[in-house]
Amino acid sequence: MLRILTISSFVLLTACATPGEEDRAGSFSAGQVNQRQQVKIISILSVLPAKVTVANRRNQKLASGIGAVVGGLLGAAIGHDSNRSSGGGALGVIAGSEAGRLGQGSTKLVDGVQIIYRDGEETLSSAQVARPCDYALGQALLTFVGETQTRIQSNHDCVKGQEQQLGQLSTMQGVSLN
Repeated sequence: MLRILTISSFVLLTACATPGEEDRAGSFSAGQVNQRQQVKIISILSVLPAKVTVANRRNQKLASGIGAVVGGLLGAAIGHDSNRSSGGGALGVIAGSEAGRLGQGSTKLVDGVQIIYRDGEETLSSAQVARPCDYALGQALLTFVGETQTRIQSNHDCVKGQEQQLGQLSTMQGVSLN
């Protein structure tokens, strides 16, 4: 039984959420939905691979819950042999929860890009959680989602198997906001 519980806990832990999804250019918080946001057309000059540190809270919570369940079951099974299954189960829940949480870490390094772009006369840089194939040189839409936070929307559709290659043609070519 111990072997089955251990294997199932590893299977459940590998099914964790994908960190960084909430930081992608096309992801918006509930407070940003149905809200007016300023946008601009910019010109992407370069897209470089990058790594971005993102919060890993969702995976920590999930791992903590899974750890609590597995720990409780293991604690109860071990405590059963000494007629103390409830105490063993409670201790297992606490230990499993903490072990699961600590096993995930508070941040995670994910793939991203650094985009060099021109906005009027200024040349600027922005890091985005994305794949290089999400972008092509040329026009793109920049969305202001906060005081200083911006998101450069994808201007290219990725082709399976070419995720690390820069796009060829911007889907925004010729678009003007004026």
